[in-house]
Amino acid sequence: MSNSIKIAEKDTGPFEFISYEFDHNTLCAKFHYCSKAIEKPLFFTETIYFSNQGLDQSEKNTPDNQILDQALFFSFICIGTSYYKAFPTRTIKLNQPITKTQANIFNHIYQEGLSQFAFENHLERKDLAHFTTQINTEMNIQTPTQTNNYTGKGKLVLQSGGKDSLLNATLLNEQKTPWTALYITSNNNQYPSVLKETGAKNLQIIERKIDHAALSKAESQNARNGHVPVTYINLSLALIQAILNNENEVISSIGHEGEEIHTVIKSSNNESDLPVNHQWSKTETAELLFQKYVSMYISKNIRVFSPL
Repeated sequence: MSNSIKIAEKDTGPFEFISYEFDHNTLCAKFHYCSKAIEKPLFFTETIYFSNQGLDQSEKNTPDNQILDQALFFSFICIGTSYYKAFPTRTIKLNQPITKTQANIFNHIYQEGLSQFAFENHLERKDLAHFTTQINTEMNIQTPTQTNNYTGKGKLVLQSGGKDSLLNATLLNEQKTPWTALYITSNNNQYPSVLKETGAKNLQIIERKIDHAALSKAESQNARNGHVPVTYINLSLALIQAILNNENEVISSIGHEGEEIHTVIKSSNNESDLPVNHQWSKTETAELLFQKYVSMYISKNIRVFSPL
């Protein structure tokens, strides 16, 4: 344990959020990162293919660009956990200013959201990412007027093929409410066949192309590994798809089983420091935090929630 902490305390360089980009024609997003916490910087790129199923060409090019960009930025942060964990460091380099509220939410994602990872790798809270702000006020990046401009309507429902998501499908169908089904995969657009029978008006697939080549290279340099807040990643991608669809509700299927804390990491002073919950991103606290971010920085008219 002490050896692992000593490695983290060297903190040789930052994890950098380099940039992200989105192609409106192909609905492809790319997110670029760099770990400088090792001797030779290692670059990562994750590619996401969003769905055009059910969208015509005119719809595909009409999302509010500012709202879409803010959603892409939030996903940029969430997806970064998959690559940050290879060489965790306290120091973050982010090439745009963020508010204190944003920094606080990002710290929850990279600390509580990585608590199981920290436990397995003998790390404390102080060893994990600490986002900071260069903005002296709490002024939002967007004005309240801008965040109220979104006029999309409709329900996008995350589906896994499991009983909880199928329950949500059944409840919506009983209410005769039209809805879109969404499945997120990293396996060549494969999805459970039961999703064809959910009664959704449309089935959309998002494909994640995780940068396995760079992660393999990191592994050869003694990278760490462990659990990341994947529910936050999936919700952030669903949020983008909903904006592309001109929909305003992202519905997940999360029960109460994720609320239980497994243990607590103690600091070097033997004080309780970081609650450990590998399902942190499925907790009510995390759900409310996600919705707070959406309301403040993307749109007050978009809801992200779990009826269960």
